[in-house]
Amino acid sequence: MNDCKPRRVILLSCVLIMLVAGGLFAQTDEPPEVRRIALIPFWGEDEDMQYQFGRAVFDALTEMPGYDPFDVDMENRSADVPDGGFPPYIAPHPSLTLDIPYGITGNVTFDTAASQWNLFLYLWHLEVTPQRLLWSDMSAYDDVGVAAFIMPFVLEALLAWIPEPEEAAVGETQIIFLDGGQQATFVGEEWWYDWLYVGLRFGWNPQLFEPLFQQRNFLEIDAHWNNYSVAAHFNFQFLDFLSVQVESIAMFDLGMTFHDNGSSSLTVPVLLKYVHRRSSSFFSVLGGAYWFMPFVNEEGGQFFHNEGLRWGYTVGVGIGNKAGPGNIFMETRWSHDMFSSQKTDFFRRSIITVSIGYEMGFFKRKLATQAVE
Repeated sequence: MNDCKPRRVILLSCVLIMLVAGGLFAQTDEPPEVRRIALIPFWGEDEDMQYQFGRAVFDALTEMPGYDPFDVDMENRSADVPDGGFPPYIAPHPSLTLDIPYGITGNVTFDTAASQWNLFLYLWHLEVTPQRLLWSDMSAYDDVGVAAFIMPFVLEALLAWIPEPEEAAVGETQIIFLDGGQQATFVGEEWWYDWLYVGLRFGWNPQLFEPLFQQRNFLEIDAHWNNYSVAAHFNFQFLDFLSVQVESIAMFDLGMTFHDNGSSSLTVPVLLKYVHRRSSSFFSVLGGAYWFMPFVNEEGGQFFHNEGLRWGYTVGVGIGNKAGPGNIFMETRWSHDMFSSQKTDFFRRSIITVSIGYEMGFFKRKLATQAVE
């Protein structure tokens, strides 16, 4: 028999799927969101210092990733906005900020006792009604040069008060307020809501044969490494996170330990599958039973004989990501026969499977919009 280290195979499979999972879950379909910030001209006692501190804030915002500052032109104010605008502790007028969701106002004063310039900054949420002050901050500087150096850190602390967008979970409803009432809208990525997924995958399937009792020449687990499979599956997604999957797996052993003839078999698993989704990626856990039918030639010495249907159980994990019109995925499974193999009943078979495949969704659910009373 060949010496086998099945623990190494299991460890290698787990490490491989964790690395691929990390890569899939780290990627994103869309670039990071860029927040537009309206910068209203500052108030203060010294017009030149107002401008210089305002410019220091604008330049720092320009260099910060994920932010797009907009320098407000007071000449475009509406008639009900006074010359110079409203005081910085009052929310900016919509005619100045247009549709920009966030704004910063400021006030520059000089502290004679400390011989320092004080900068008051106010962060506003402008796309809500009424407009809301998110946070205010006061910092002191000897001159504008020091302010320009420190400003990225000051703004990072200030902008941290911008709330993260709330995303409705899969299958939840989001309430949208409209004139004359409310409306509930079913939300979620459309590709999550197919009723049926049909997939094809290819796998590597090392088989491990464990002796049922210790006997001379049968003291070690024997491994058959040259084992491959092709499988088709039909996944019925009856809940957003839970499905039943039926498969047909053709397995080919291209060289057994005792002979060079090889063998083949047909396996039909019925599985329960849980799926957790994050953006365009997903993680799955599955388990269930399978029925096994071996097919071998008649030249003798085979492990498997065509003795009818046998059964076993399988458990596994998988990861995947949306790719084109469907999903690409990778799985690792552990399967174990609940029957012995070979006429002398020496061995019990286990299978480690590492596979990669692609699936397509069909019969999309209707993303309906319904009124709420």
